[in-house]
Amino acid sequence: MSKKIYISDILSHAYQGKSTGHYFALARNYKEMFGENVVVSGGPVYKTGFKDNELLVLPYNAGGGGLKARLKTFANAIKLFKEAKGKIIVLQQCTTITTFLCIALFYHKKSRLFMIQYSREGFRSIIGQFLFKLAKHKIDGIICPNETVGQAFQGVPYCVVPDYIYTGNNKVVDFSFENRKYDLCIVGRLAPEKGAVEVARKFANTQYKILIAGKPQTEELANELLKTCGDAGNIDLILGYVSDDDYYAYLHNSKYAILNYSGEYSERSSGVVFDTLFNGVPVVGKRCKTLQFIDEEDLGFLYSNINDCDFSRLLNPELHKTFMEKISNYREQQKKYKKKLEEFLND
Repeated sequence: MSKKIYISDILSHAYQGKSTGHYFALARNYKEMFGENVVVSGGPVYKTGFKDNELLVLPYNAGGGGLKARLKTFANAIKLFKEAKGKIIVLQQCTTITTFLCIALFYHKKSRLFMIQYSREGFRSIIGQFLFKLAKHKIDGIICPNETVGQAFQGVPYCVVPDYIYTGNNKVVDFSFENRKYDLCIVGRLAPEKGAVEVARKFANTQYKILIAGKPQTEELANELLKTCGDAGNIDLILGYVSDDDYYAYLHNSKYAILNYSGEYSERSSGVVFDTLFNGVPVVGKRCKTLQFIDEEDLGFLYSNINDCDFSRLLNPELHKTFMEKISNYREQQKKYKKKLEEFLND
């Protein structure tokens, strides 16, 4: 890269002093791809995951709702746009409407500005559409997972690449099929649309060893999981924040990761899918747009209805070996996406 890239999270949500979601992982992915040319930009929470010499620390962890959070996001954006003048700015997706407003009010097109967008959520309201029109001429490009999202930005150039691009730096642990403790796992933030309760109900008190680990998005969801898993000796339920080390340990110790998506998760791109594959774990999931490539590339097993599906075939070591070989081939194909993204940012 000829210019510095500021991979930037102007929202910087923090829970009990820790970053939640995929923001750190994506920033690290950019560091792995483009090395010393990348500056990671985010609120004080980013000090917990990155060295001082690779950071532009923004004033606030602005996550949350309301006017106060929005004003903090404004302050973060103002500092970013000032410090990254003349460089390349890549904005991670956070609150899209607020980001449009930040660009319209505070960005004066003295850099090259790109937005990462996984869905069309910013266009669902009249105010979102209005603010996009104000910001549109200042945006140099959209980085997105599919054509549908790119085309929603009405003529702004876009680049279709996966959420994460494999760099060869993932720690793929070669646990044998037999030594992986769990048959299926769900790991990470537990939103209702990820279908963890449905998975728990399906597999409770069966032959399958299941892990469900993560922070529930709502108290209602947490209570439902506790109720469903309470008497199921075959399900390990670990509710709460999952550290990076635990996250990858859970993945490496599982034969498959199950992604039982519905709602928006079934339509948008999912970083968890790529995180799973790049760490050598085949995907089992509900057939949907998000996971369509799993079928196309033979990287796992999709079902239409979890309650009508016989999962016993997944316990076949030879089938798992086939999936693992396909995943290895898929990772090799990722090199073209790095080149494509680099050319887009430098164009």
